[in-house]
Amino acid sequence: MVFFRQVFILPTLERRDMGQQQVMDYLEEVWPKWVDTKELIGALSVGCASLNSCVKRLRETDDVEWKLSNLSANPGPAHYLYRAKQKE
Repeated sequence: MVFFRQVFILPTLERRDMGQQQVMDYLEEVWPKWVDTKELIGALSVGCASLNSCVKRLRETDDVEWKLSNLSANPGPAHYLYRAKQKE
């Protein structure tokens, strides 16, 4: 008797490589709206970890405006809202 290992291929979302510029382009497109990471993940079709590292760098370099959302009053991870800085 011969047994074959079954391989199941699950459909996955197409993920793209992205950088800080793609995040900035999207934020400038929807300005003055504040957006959270869930909306950015959906709009840019990227993974959570890569997006979090990008927005963390943007926060540290002060390239975006950011604030804590009202959800951050609860214990747990911080929920940030982002938007592009206003052009002068």
